[in-house]
Amino acid sequence: MMTRSLQTLMVLSAVLPVHLGCRLMRPHAQYPIRSLVTAKGDICQVSDLATLLEDTLRAIQNDDECDNLIVFVHGRGKHPGKAFRQRLLTDLEKDYSAKVIMFHWPSWDGPLGFPEQAARDSAQDFITVLAAIKTFKRTHPDLIQNVRFTLLTQSMGSLVLEESVLRLRKHPMGALFDTLVISASASDTRDHAAWVSRLDLADHIYILINRDDPVLGSAGLKEKGRRLGQGLKSQGKPVKLVDRAVYIDATRITLLHRYYLHRNLRGSPALRRFLDQVLNGQPAALAPDHIIHIHEQDLDGY
Repeated sequence: MMTRSLQTLMVLSAVLPVHLGCRLMRPHAQYPIRSLVTAKGDICQVSDLATLLEDTLRAIQNDDECDNLIVFVHGRGKHPGKAFRQRLLTDLEKDYSAKVIMFHWPSWDGPLGFPEQAARDSAQDFITVLAAIKTFKRTHPDLIQNVRFTLLTQSMGSLVLEESVLRLRKHPMGALFDTLVISASASDTRDHAAWVSRLDLADHIYILINRDDPVLGSAGLKEKGRRLGQGLKSQGKPVKLVDRAVYIDATRITLLHRYYLHRNLRGSPALRRFLDQVLNGQPAALAPDHIIHIHEQDLDGY
């Protein structure tokens, strides 16, 4: 349910320019094509990231219960409105004692669409975000002290990341994040090693897969290839894996597509405990296997 303040904001936005924390812009129908969004409803130009980072990190430093910044790249849908309506950002902050900055890209191409090109076209703006984070961390050591950084991509958000990594192959960014979680990836399974092997954005990389995912199955049929978030085989044959990534198999745990939120993990204590670590910027204490079947993990082990 939308809060009264958000409902009021949406009514006002139809006729008035509203200051959304970064720059004066007309929200709702005239959102920037790509932008940065917060749980409070701030919608900022990508070029305003330094200001937004400073405000967000100061808020973290002043909050005894918050020590983590999550940069979130959403999947398909009518964002950023969908993120507000479904409380994605507020719940991420509540579940993981974090502040969240969402990278918004044009992710809607109709109810049957698969806006892969729009995701790839958003890579350059996402690279701008990464570069700004790198610069900010170098120039503001006081504000990042004791703060962990997490990068989370959901579904088609991995295509934004994939294309960014491929474009950065000659100019790597280095480890900007403590953990990177690629959840329910809509990237192609068969060739994923070509870009995941180049990922240097975090020391700890986790790829969550679920063969029971109800959304990625239809995406795979449409795109004539299994999606990475649905399994590690292509045309019945195992695909090449990447040594520095840990593959988390959540099959038999949930039938949901968006399983990074606590409300979707009520019957999945092992997966919830795993996410409580990695989405707080902490490496998970797991068995030393390349593919982890999370439902088989001993909860006392982490």
